[in-house]
Amino acid sequence: VTAPDKAVNDQFGFSVSQSGNILAVGARISAPDGVSYAGAAYTFDISAFTSSNKKPADLDIIGPLTVAENQPVGTSAGQFIASDPDANAVLTYHFVGGPGSMDNSLFTLDTNGTLRTATTFDYETNATTYTVRVKVRDEYNATVEGSFTVTLTDDQNEGPHGDGTNQTYPHDNNESTTVTDDNGTGVIDDHNQTQIVDGNETMVDYNTTQPIDHNLTDPYFPVEPLRFKPFVKTEQPIEITTRSARLQGILIDDGNATIMEYGFVISDKIYGLDNQLDAIRIVLDSYPMDFQKVVENLQANHKYFYRAFATNVVGTSYGSVESFKTLNIQSGPDWIDAQPGADPNWWTSEWFGSFYAPDNRGWIMHQELGWVFAYGQPDRAVWLWHTGLGWVWTHPEVFPFLYGNQSGGWMFFYGSARNQLLLYDYLANRWLIIAR
Repeated sequence: VTAPDKAVNDQFGFSVSQSGNILAVGARISAPDGVSYAGAAYTFDISAFTSSNKKPADLDIIGPLTVAENQPVGTSAGQFIASDPDANAVLTYHFVGGPGSMDNSLFTLDTNGTLRTATTFDYETNATTYTVRVKVRDEYNATVEGSFTVTLTDDQNEGPHGDGTNQTYPHDNNESTTVTDDNGTGVIDDHNQTQIVDGNETMVDYNTTQPIDHNLTDPYFPVEPLRFKPFVKTEQPIEITTRSARLQGILIDDGNATIMEYGFVISDKIYGLDNQLDAIRIVLDSYPMDFQKVVENLQANHKYFYRAFATNVVGTSYGSVESFKTLNIQSGPDWIDAQPGADPNWWTSEWFGSFYAPDNRGWIMHQELGWVFAYGQPDRAVWLWHTGLGWVWTHPEVFPFLYGNQSGGWMFFYGSARNQLLLYDYLANRWLIIAR
C-alpha cells in the first residue's frame, strides 16, 4: 500500500493494524493541514488481497464401514463424504496420522473417499473392528480430520473349518475311490486309493497328486501393523515476552500406536534437557497434531532451550532442540510511573494514559495530546510543551486539568478527535479547539 500524498520522510508504515479486511497504516511525523509532527493514519480496504477460503466441514461416512471376511484386496469397505462452504470446492480424501490411525496400513483410500482393503481378513482369527483416521482437504490445503471404525463381518457360507473353502473328505479307508461333499454337491472321484497296511490302521496314501489339506494350514493370517516410536517435530516459539513464551510442536506420525502423552521439555541449560533435575516436563491434556503451550513465570532477558516429545507403547521420541530469549524489562521515563505497553517503547500510566517514548530525551507522543515535550518535576508533576498550547502544568491528582503558563489560568482537556484537541478555558470562559 502507498500513502495517498506520497510525502517523503513521513515514516509511513511506522505502525500497522488490521481488523478484518481494513488495514490501518500510521505515519508518525506526517503533517496534515500543515501541522508539523501531527502524525496521520491511512486506511485501506484489502479485501481484494485476502483469501476468503473456508475449510471443509461435516466429514462423515455414507452408511457404516464394513467388510466381509475372505474378500480379495481392493474390496470396497465404505465411502467418506464431506461438505465445503465454498462453491465449486475440490475435495480429496487422505489417510492421516494421529489418534485412531493405528489400522490405516490395512486399508487404502481413494482420493474420491472410497475406502478399500489392503489385505484379506479372516473373521475367526483377526480382530473384528479396526480404526482409521482420515482427513478431507480442499484445493487451498484447508483440512478437517476424523477417526472412524471399520467392522469385519463373518461369512456364514464358508465350510465347517472356518477357512472359507467348501471341503470334501473320504468316509472310508478301504480303497475308497469316492468322497462325499458335505455341502451336498454329490459324489466325485478323487482317484485316491488308501489302504490299511497294518493292524494299527496306519494309513498309506498312494495318490500320485499332492493332497491339499485345508484343515491344517490356514492361508489367512492376521496382519499386525509395524509399530515404532512416534515422530515429533519442534517448532519455533512465538509470542515471546519478558516472562512467557508460546512453545510449538507437530506430531508427524504416531507410530501406529496410541499416543500416551506428549508435550515439551524446557531448561535454561542445553545439557539440562536430559536431566530431570534441571528440566521442566510439560505434559498436555489433549493430543492434536499441531500442539502448543504457553509457559509462564520465566526470567526476563534469559535464554531457554526446549524440545517437543511424544510417547506411545514402543517408547518416547524427541524433536530437535530450539532456543529463545525472553525480552528485557524496559525502563520507562523517570518522571512517571508507567508500565510497558504491548508494543516496544509504548507505556501506560493509570493517570496519564498511553504514550510512545522512543528515548529518554523528553519527546513523547501521547495517545490523545499528540507530540509533546515532557519535563518532570520532583513531586511527580510534569510540565508539557505543546505546539498549540505552549507550556502547561499538570499532576496525577489534577489531570486532565492543565494549568496554562501563557494564559495564567486552568483548562480542562476534554479529548481529541479528527486530529484536534478540545479544551475548556476557565479564565476565558470558552471552549478551545487546537490542532493536535
